Amino acid sequence: MTTTDSTTHRRPSFHGRRFWWSVLAGVILIVATFIAAWWEAPAPSADDYLSPNSSREIGSSILAEELSAEGIEIRRYTDANEGLRAAGNGSTVFLPAPDYLTPEDLHLLDSLQYSDTTIVMVQPPQSMMVPLGVRTDGGARIATKTVQSDCEGIAPAGAVQVGRQAYQPDTASPYADSLRLCYDGYLAVQRVGAAVNIAVGSGDPFGNRRIDEVDNRRFAVELLNDHDRLIWIDVHALAKPPEPTAPSPSPWEDSGYSPEPVEIPYPDSFGTNPLYDALPSWMWAGLVGLLIMMVLAALWRGRRLGPPVVEPLPVSVRAAETVHGRAMLYRRAGAYPQALRALRAGALHRIRAVVGLSSRTREGDVVAAVSVRTGWPKDRVAAVLFTAQAADERDLLELSAMLDRLLAAIEDAEPQGRAE
Repeated sequence: MTTTDSTTHRRPSFHGRRFWWSVLAGVILIVATFIAAWWEAPAPSADDYLSPNSSREIGSSILAEELSAEGIEIRRYTDANEGLRAAGNGSTVFLPAPDYLTPEDLHLLDSLQYSDTTIVMVQPPQSMMVPLGVRTDGGARIATKTVQSDCEGIAPAGAVQVGRQAYQPDTASPYADSLRLCYDGYLAVQRVGAAVNIAVGSGDPFGNRRIDEVDNRRFAVELLNDHDRLIWIDVHALAKPPEPTAPSPSPWEDSGYSPEPVEIPYPDSFGTNPLYDALPSWMWAGLVGLLIMMVLAALWRGRRLGPPVVEPLPVSVRAAETVHGRAMLYRRAGAYPQALRALRAGALHRIRAVVGLSSRTREGDVVAAVSVRTGWPKDRVAAVLFTAQAADERDLLELSAMLDRLLAAIEDAEPQGRAE
């Protein structure tokens, strides 16, 4: 008679569905985190970001109209070098994206420290703040925090949404004493020479989307109306480097004199981890979401956080049948040492009950007691119960048969095993 195996389709188990639901929840959490971070912190590389000509939510057309209505002359420059050269006495320089200034632009910005100029920077990098005695490692947030003003005469009173990048003084800088921190450290005001440098912790008060929330409008207008002329640097990408040219001859070649090189001291570090500064805030938000997903997956895989719980069997079965069935499963899997270990454990349990030994009895005492009861040599009893190993199915069958004979001799009964 021929038996045909039929394939049955089984529905996924509850644990399998729960795993995929956990994965889906983790993916949704990560995606939501990325979207929230992008929504809270638009990229300064976008052309519309705090641009006076953009009416989009990330633009600043509303602020530009407000300043123009107050008589402020706004000059927008898409070339930072050109705009900084046009700045000078009696002007305000607004840098919505200071990360895209070149070394030459930074040199021009430094030269403005000797003029009556107000420089407003939105989340400037650490490299720009070191000469001013300001550190940007005061803490960074993904979502903007609304904070209250705590500086009189420097920033307008009221609640403003500037709580994203916090600042703190650099005690090693000679300018640290003249630094003023407002809005819980999210606004840094530093006077160097005749210039006033202001670092704002967030660009939200200047954008169209949130300019009418809390006191953002008054805050942005009062920061940018110190002078009648506003230089708006609307740059969102690094300038292309100039084409290389042939080096000009040194003026010292003909005279035979060579000036001594001057060593320019640079700070060893900016106080923060370069890796942290290199990655955007949304990347760190995604990593946090991934970490949360891994923790949830670990909790799901663990399922139980305590000792195993013993449950009663649905039916009562003889111990010998249970041990034999378990051994057959081991045999089918090719786990011969595990199968032999299970058979020996069941046999020893029965042997100790017959000869009156406890589970803590040493192997030598068990071998001696069994040898006295059955008359078998001690080395043979030790091999059957403890030392002999099963390398293949043939060894397993032989040792299983010997265990059966040993149990029969102890219990004075016929072997219960089945011949194969």
